[in-house]
Amino acid sequence: MRAAAVILLIVACGDQSTPARHSSDTADAGAPQHARLREQLALFFPLDEAGDGVRVDRVNGVPLVPWQRTGWGEYSVDARGTRAVAAAVGDGQHIQGADGYHFATATTPALNHHGGSFTWAGWISVDAASGDAPYTDDQTWLAKWNGTPDTQTVVDHREYRIYFEHASSKLRFEVSADGLEGPDHSQVVTHPVEIERGLLYFVQASHDADADMLHLRVGTQAEHGSVASESWDKGAFWGDADLDVGAQNTCTDDHLQGVVDAIGFWTRVMTDEESRTLWNVGEGLEL
Repeated sequence: MRAAAVILLIVACGDQSTPARHSSDTADAGAPQHARLREQLALFFPLDEAGDGVRVDRVNGVPLVPWQRTGWGEYSVDARGTRAVAAAVGDGQHIQGADGYHFATATTPALNHHGGSFTWAGWISVDAASGDAPYTDDQTWLAKWNGTPDTQTVVDHREYRIYFEHASSKLRFEVSADGLEGPDHSQVVTHPVEIERGLLYFVQASHDADADMLHLRVGTQAEHGSVASESWDKGAFWGDADLDVGAQNTCTDDHLQGVVDAIGFWTRVMTDEESRTLWNVGEGLEL
């Protein structure tokens, strides 16, 4: 099982470098919005590490392990397809999804939203199509979308996924109520902005359990961006699906060829003012 391998890697991989820069170092760290952004912050991956080690969450020490899918039911821990590159907040990670690379970790209590409100926010860039990455399928920013890799068994462990839809060139956010997908099981929000490849985008996806809504904000480094919303009163499923960054469905498909940076998870919905603080005039923020 991949989960067992992740536990071993926590002990074996101590190669995490010191972050080079934080936007919060040069901003007013005592500002009320900065303090509020740390409230109910469950995970924050700066994703600025270099080398072959895991990429570590600053809140609870959850590791994102670099993996490569090498075939049907075949995986290896391999960081050769993930590397530090300039992004929104100092360095982020470029993922060579065309070769099956991605990050993943077993589920953890820090990811338990108890079926209530939650928010993911961070940065993504999708590479231009090329001979090395002639993608014609969707590409995933992050997902908890299944529990068992490479099986024909129906697994009802889908929670949410945030991904780039190739056909429309738009970002989408899908939430499942019961671990299944499709009508009566899940709801999708599609943001109207067409994604320009190679450009960094600020993404904020929220399930608002109190208002029975799903929200998806997409911005750039120049603009904070608008919010697309859909009503959804069936809640959000929570189960034992892995968290995958740069792939979905326990990393078997829809890999990302592109960049990810400064990704955080909150067990609440953030205000517009908090969102603007996190966006930080296009420079992003590390917490």
